[in-house]
Amino acid sequence: DIPTERFDNQEFHVMWVGKFDFRKQLPLTLQAIAMTGNPHIVLDVYGGGSDDQVAAAKSFADSLGINEKVVWHGNQSNEVVMNAMRKAQLFFFTSVSEDTSTVVLEAVSNRLPVLCFDACGMSAVIDDKVGRKVPLSSPSQSARDFATILNEFEGNRNLLKQMSENCKQRQIELSWEEKAKTMVGWYEKIVHNR
Repeated sequence: DIPTERFDNQEFHVMWVGKFDFRKQLPLTLQAIAMTGNPHIVLDVYGGGSDDQVAAAKSFADSLGINEKVVWHGNQSNEVVMNAMRKAQLFFFTSVSEDTSTVVLEAVSNRLPVLCFDACGMSAVIDDKVGRKVPLSSPSQSARDFATILNEFEGNRNLLKQMSENCKQRQIELSWEEKAKTMVGWYEKIVHNR
């Protein structure tokens, strides 16, 4: 079982995973972290890109004055990332172009609440019981929306504990077994309504 005591840590670890390319929107993530003005928030960045992309991301964090709030973990094995998910307090997913990202499902399976856009496949996976979604809007508005929710989460650890617990049920709902039951139910309805 994954303990919920981690949500009581004073340092609030927000986890971001991905390639440093446009669709993943790391700069937006960094901007939102800066906008929180919250000394407890630490952003753990897993992933990477070209030397130029990594340098640009670090330079942007520096220009925002949040260097000491960002930990650059680089590319790590799946095992390391899964282990980190069990220690983090929030998964921050800022991608603007995805089908359904596996990493979001992995966060839920590791009982890690998710903050993401209400777009693409994530809008079907994440509900209010396991996370929060913001509408796709302008980058500046999105950063403000994300920053507001980041501060709300940091200030309400009991809500995160509840969301973490709710991830167990959401996992079941998203399982192949449940999808199969739903399909069988639809087939039976169709056959009986002929």
